[in-house]
Amino acid sequence: MKINQIIEACFDESGKIKSPNHTKESYLRNNGFYDDIMNLSQQLDNKESLGSRLKYIKAGCPERKKCLACEKPTHWLNQRMEFNNYCSRKCANETKNRSPEFIERQKLGLQKVNNSQKQNRRKQTTLVRYGVDHINKRPDNEIRRNHFRKLNLDYDKFTNFDYLNEICSDCGSYNELSKKYMNGMSVDCIRIHFQSISFEPPYKRLVSYPHKQIMEILEKYDTEYQINDRELIKPQELDIFIPDRKLAIEINGLYFHSQLGRNYHLDKFLVCKENNIQLIQFWDLEIREKFPIVESIIKNKLGLNSNKVFARKTILKQVKYKDVKSFLDENHIQGSGALNTSVNLVLINDKEIVSCMTFSRSRYSRKHEWEMFRFCNKINTSVVGAATKLFTYFINTNSPKSIVTYSDRRLFDGKLYENLGFSISHSTAPQYWYFGARQDKLYHRMKFQKKNLPNLLKSFDLNKSEWENMRNNGYSRVFDCGNVVWIRNFLS
Repeated sequence: MKINQIIEACFDESGKIKSPNHTKESYLRNNGFYDDIMNLSQQLDNKESLGSRLKYIKAGCPERKKCLACEKPTHWLNQRMEFNNYCSRKCANETKNRSPEFIERQKLGLQKVNNSQKQNRRKQTTLVRYGVDHINKRPDNEIRRNHFRKLNLDYDKFTNFDYLNEICSDCGSYNELSKKYMNGMSVDCIRIHFQSISFEPPYKRLVSYPHKQIMEILEKYDTEYQINDRELIKPQELDIFIPDRKLAIEINGLYFHSQLGRNYHLDKFLVCKENNIQLIQFWDLEIREKFPIVESIIKNKLGLNSNKVFARKTILKQVKYKDVKSFLDENHIQGSGALNTSVNLVLINDKEIVSCMTFSRSRYSRKHEWEMFRFCNKINTSVVGAATKLFTYFINTNSPKSIVTYSDRRLFDGKLYENLGFSISHSTAPQYWYFGARQDKLYHRMKFQKKNLPNLLKSFDLNKSEWENMRNNGYSRVFDCGNVVWIRNFLS
């Protein structure tokens, strides 16, 4: 039963692993699969990756073979999804009675060849076959014509838009089109051919797995949406756009977006604002690790929260930080944070917390006495009047002179603070966040100030900048949209 759950969660319908994230230890631990995978794949060598272990389980956990020559245990072949028949190339050569010439060629192939030798050999081969020293020097249409010719397809026929519209309308996907009309041509080759002739088939574009997860949320609640829209904020693209709400959703992959400029996400936010479009931007890490919270944010933006609680019917209590930490981690996109807040207010309904607001002394500005640190409701729940009830209680019991708080422009518009009587002070520049090679956590820049790096990094060079040291230790960084700073002053 557990094997079926692992296969269903990690593999798609074609039998391939859904995404690289599904082979990460963090994902497998969070879903309760890690220990089972390690137990089921004990026959594999310790060095085998989690991806190899998943494929071993998908293959039915076969018994480990013994070498046909020496009876030593053989190794797992990941691509074939089976154990090798031989423990080494030496055993295979001896058993299969291969010719001395074959073995000699094999040895030569294993010898290291420098880059210039490889390039010269490649040029000579290409020159003999195609008459040019590099494949890209051939006319593109000639390369594609040869590919079509090998599959017994008429190239000219597949550049006729009327014919292409006819066969695409008869098929529901690229795979079906390939099998039915294009003699098994790979989907990638079909897409490249269509792009080269500027033909747009009536199929959904290929999207990432986090992108699909957001689309599944919208489809679950019968919400109409468009994907990869290039017209609304031309020439930029919107991953998902919901016309009825004028709401756009961006899914930002950490790896690819670490290569973008400091103001990329902010500029897209501002362009959308100019076009009266509300843009929310999620990191793929948030979708992977905090999917229930992401879904709740989207449902709240669309007015789809079915659970409704009225604050006037709840009980207000002041509690210790340890009593709200787990609630914030489970319901706030930024978690509980590293700060132990001094004032923690909650609303309780049916013996469970449904809303929480926390305060601390101002961290960054001496001009302000207090900072509202966190506010959130239980996921998938609308608590009507919660913010007003909690904030009013704080004012009446603490008599603050001034309060400051921050709204993340990447996700929220800050109307909540406006309703509580706050006014905008200013907006901050985009901040950067670090992540390691595993891409399993984002770290705020404050943690990695240069003065802290000697105690945090394996390798540190005093003569290099913070960013240079972080990069040398395998870290990358991404920039957000900055924050809006809200303040409220009180008459003394």
